[in-house]
Amino acid sequence: MAATLSDSQFRSSEINSYAEGFDELIDSLNSELIIVGLVGLIDTLKPDNPDTVQICRGAGIRFFVVTGDHPGPTTAVAIAAKAGIISNTVHRASDLVDRNPAQEKEEEKDDAEAVVTHELSEQEVPQSIVITGAELETLTSVQEDILCAYREAVFARTTPEQKLHIVRSLQVRGGVVGVTGDGVNDAPALHAADCGVVMGSGSDVAREAADMVLLEDFSAIVVSLEYGRLVYYNLKKMIRTSFPLASEGIYIPFMELMPILLNVLIGVPQMLGNIQMILICGGTSWKSRLTSLSQKRSHVI
Repeated sequence: MAATLSDSQFRSSEINSYAEGFDELIDSLNSELIIVGLVGLIDTLKPDNPDTVQICRGAGIRFFVVTGDHPGPTTAVAIAAKAGIISNTVHRASDLVDRNPAQEKEEEKDDAEAVVTHELSEQEVPQSIVITGAELETLTSVQEDILCAYREAVFARTTPEQKLHIVRSLQVRGGVVGVTGDGVNDAPALHAADCGVVMGSGSDVAREAADMVLLEDFSAIVVSLEYGRLVYYNLKKMIRTSFPLASEGIYIPFMELMPILLNVLIGVPQMLGNIQMILICGGTSWKSRLTSLSQKRSHVI
């Protein structure tokens, strides 16, 4: 194209892309061209991303891809498949049938009375869906219920408002949502999520909206999960060993304090002195609490 232009026409100072007739000029130049070559660009996944997704899935975490980069879902689905996020037959928005709850109950009743001749296997259960931002705007509340029940989902060409809507829809339906992102468009969803995670190279706006900043690569999320769940399980063990369990399964706190209160309030004699109770607690409770130190992080995942 440059060869067909004169030197005066090719000067950038004399070509104004906002001037009238610029589109006609481009159309007139896009003729009788010879293809010299094609250049393709790809932003490849990090090598540890598929393994990270697999480990997190083993921990019971669902992955949804929400992107606004490409007008069509083809690119988003291809990347999600390489990362291991999409692993089943992909459904579309037309598969989200808006059904009447009364009709569903009636069909469930009929199905219960019918003779079952075939059970759906794990591969036949619908698990994956891809939907665009424009299709998301047309969904009803019943269709959103079905959409949020999918194990794998790809949302393509979404706006920041739609990303925020997806997060809140999952939270309303009882989900604990974690959002990862790095751009300004991800800030509303990062702020509304239960745990907003921003990459170390993210924008300042995203860093302010997020709850956690990953200074390393994406696989650092696995380490965070391991330590977080280990602390949670250890706290549960500490509570169970600290407070004896009643016959109905209710924890009774302050068991060491109860004999003293009963003695002061109604005069019940103390079977053990204060120093004796402290020695008994100090000599028996530490053995059970030391077991939490030997637990490995991999076991909680």
